[in-house]
Amino acid sequence: MVTTIKVNGMMCSHCKASVEMAVKALDKVSKVEANVGEREVVVTHEDDLSVEKIHEAIIAAGYEVM
Repeated sequence: MVTTIKVNGMMCSHCKASVEMAVKALDKVSKVEANVGEREVVVTHEDDLSVEKIHEAIIAAGYEVM
């Protein structure tokens, strides 16, 4: 499954890395690609990982899910 999430607060490569690291730490995530310009994160994950868990990881990293 591929989920795209809009994220507010990513402004640089450090932000990109922080969000990617937080989401990659979740079980059942196979790929994460954050795009600062588009302000979004594309997550490839197993179907049984809830989008809410991904949101929680992004919020815990200090960013806002839009």
